[in-house]
Amino acid sequence: MDQQFVWRILTEVDMDEAKKFVYRYYSKQLPLAKIFRVKDEEMGRRNMEQTEQMIKNGTSYGCFHKMSGKIVAILQCSVLVKDETQTKLKCEENCSPELSALSRFVDWMLKDIFTELNAKKVLMHSCGAVADEFKRNGLIRTVRNLTEELAQRLGCDYEIALIAKRHWERPTTKAYAPDRSHEIAFCDYVDPQTGMKPNLQLLPDYTHAMIIHKKVCPASPKLVTKL
Repeated sequence: MDQQFVWRILTEVDMDEAKKFVYRYYSKQLPLAKIFRVKDEEMGRRNMEQTEQMIKNGTSYGCFHKMSGKIVAILQCSVLVKDETQTKLKCEENCSPELSALSRFVDWMLKDIFTELNAKKVLMHSCGAVADEFKRNGLIRTVRNLTEELAQRLGCDYEIALIAKRHWERPTTKAYAPDRSHEIAFCDYVDPQTGMKPNLQLLPDYTHAMIIHKKVCPASPKLVTKL
């Protein structure tokens, strides 16, 4: 990695800056939010609450510009465990129909992941964002070793991510070489609660959603811990 940048786990000291960064560079540019017509302000509140949760869990990484000391990229993860119900965010309890529909879509995409992968615990890449002026520096690629080490330390079987896929692009570079599962065209999705197709804003660039996954290499016993 370029010596002018350094990655580290975010702590509560970074909380305010991290929330502002996520709101500016992630929430307003998230394809799924636009497809499901979730308003920027509501998506921002959701993602800032999620950011607080992941920082407290120690599963949020920030990339800092050494000269300015400012965050220039963030990659945040959450741990999913088989047969454990995920705690809903407070902002999702009384939310808009659009955000509720988006949450159901995410749950639907993930519902069979443990069976498909024969896994007990996975590390999910929940949020990745880079400041506009640093997007050509390849910063997200440089954190992959850190997330693999985190997945090993937490005893995860896989790293996974839910992505909205551009129709002309591979989901990631060949070097990362993830596998795909549960791919669906947005135009074919039916809401499991209503039994109807939701009112989506179908974007010309993003036609499908998919789960990508990569097997975590076994860690030495001394690295494995409980979250």
